[in-house]
Amino acid sequence: QAARDASRGTDPAAASGVHECVRPGGGFRARFATRAAAARRSALLPIALLGLVLVLPLLLAADPRAPEAVAFDDRDAARAPAVADPAREPKSRTPVYPVAPPLPAASQRSSLAPLLEAALADAKVRGIPLDTIAARVVLPDGSVLGHRDRAPMIPASTLKIVTAAAALDLLGADHTLATELWIDGVVRDGVLDGSLVVVGHGDPATSSRAFPDDPVAELRPWVETLRARGITRITGGIVGDDRFLAGEGRRTEWPSDQLDRWYCAPSGALNLNDNCVDVVLSSLGGTPQIALRPATALFEIEGSGLVATTREKEHVFHVGRAPGSWQISVRGKFLAGLRERVAWITVPDPTRAFLGAFEALLEESGITVDGTLRTGVRSVGAERVARIEHSVASTLPVLLKNSQNLYGDALLRVTDRTAGGDGSFESAGRTLARYGTRSIGGASITALDGSGLARENRIDCETLVQVLRRADAAPWSQTFWDAMPIAAVDGTLSKRFRRSPLAGRLRGKTGTLRGVTGLVGGWDTTHGPVRFAALAGGTGVKIGPFKRWLESWLGEIDAALAAVERPTPAGPANGSAAQDGADAQERSERR
Repeated sequence: QAARDASRGTDPAAASGVHECVRPGGGFRARFATRAAAARRSALLPIALLGLVLVLPLLLAADPRAPEAVAFDDRDAARAPAVADPAREPKSRTPVYPVAPPLPAASQRSSLAPLLEAALADAKVRGIPLDTIAARVVLPDGSVLGHRDRAPMIPASTLKIVTAAAALDLLGADHTLATELWIDGVVRDGVLDGSLVVVGHGDPATSSRAFPDDPVAELRPWVETLRARGITRITGGIVGDDRFLAGEGRRTEWPSDQLDRWYCAPSGALNLNDNCVDVVLSSLGGTPQIALRPATALFEIEGSGLVATTREKEHVFHVGRAPGSWQISVRGKFLAGLRERVAWITVPDPTRAFLGAFEALLEESGITVDGTLRTGVRSVGAERVARIEHSVASTLPVLLKNSQNLYGDALLRVTDRTAGGDGSFESAGRTLARYGTRSIGGASITALDGSGLARENRIDCETLVQVLRRADAAPWSQTFWDAMPIAAVDGTLSKRFRRSPLAGRLRGKTGTLRGVTGLVGGWDTTHGPVRFAALAGGTGVKIGPFKRWLESWLGEIDAALAAVERPTPAGPANGSAAQDGADAQERSERR
């Protein structure tokens, strides 16, 4: 499970998913792009720390009525299906857009200038072009450090925090995402004279990563339900009702040469196994074997190009699928004696893939299915016999900690559909933009998807920080922050901040595309919460140096705050609603 999450739960640029090779001396690895050598540490930051120690007492003791001054130069208890009363179709409702709280009064810009200016000077020393980065940090008293924080930037997967906040605000943490099984016909002598109808409402979590070795685990109780009714044959095939979400499941703006990779999985009203098929390769008997999970008759495997090898250095194979095709190609050399390797390949049509896997499961269980797999609707007299459901809250750790794109796209489309839209990507983008302006009070958001995969998405750091502040003030605050990766602990931050005092304390959402990186999040101090957003992208961007620079800068801010004695508060303490420190972090459920 850990390996699955590590491979399927990182940002797109961190997993090629194309081939595997062997490191000399043993040990398998995915072939990743190398990173630049570590940049030299600036000598200016100790000076900045000294300066801040001198001026921060004034900053923290500032008059809370003082006007804000901004410094900137111009970003899942088991999942058993429930048999319930006949369901009504989900109804659209007029969305209510809560508003993020205003910033508290801030200190004067001059008190912040030394820290900000030293950080930008350090960025220059590290070879980071200042016009390729944007950042905004809100300190405990509301003071703002900003550099190009209102500049529209490519957010990559940091956009997922906006998708999560919108779903929590407009749907609610307890809102259920359901997939239903209906019997449409009459059962006589073990024969269903009619069809099975599967109705989807956009749930991305149906029989997904919670069941890594059995992608149809949540469908098995459906089979038992049918067997309990004595059904051994279905004359009218299986029908998929996927009307809940309109439009295509992919964006044309996504990378056309990567559409078979897990991070480009299409979303739909019916989703199964992350809308991927697991291509399982093994060679225990010396001859390469290829199998599919879930089993399905829809895919054709072309594996004549895969041969065995006894040399580790020759262990390189490729698994792929042409756009729109149900044929999977496997070629290369596979090391003899290996127990199992799995490649995750997207399905071209989520609805047909769901129905195909369900049909194969029924046939395996002794229930004969006649007729075709098709889309359609149930008749008025149909009976609902089973239901799988997951809450919005249960999907968030996969969305945020593992950065699963399918979850972002599906959640945004469901949010739009429930808020009155048609559930298409186009309509969902407009809903997210309205949420940004009405609830967050941020600048215009350009959202082509809910995952951040499209390079045409745009958002600024000021708006991203406002999303965090909205989360702090919302009743769903704990749900939101518990789903975020923890620095040096889990998710996409498990290997970052390992040598930082922020390890185990900072929570944040990463974002990565080719030539783009970002981090949005926060941590608590004795003075109150710090919230930040930082993005980098553009001509000449330095991804590795930027990450190290940001880690260093945030560490310096934390150290400076820790060095200042906390003043006696004149009123209620400025605590964080997001988390209760390291103890709460340790108690948080890890997926």
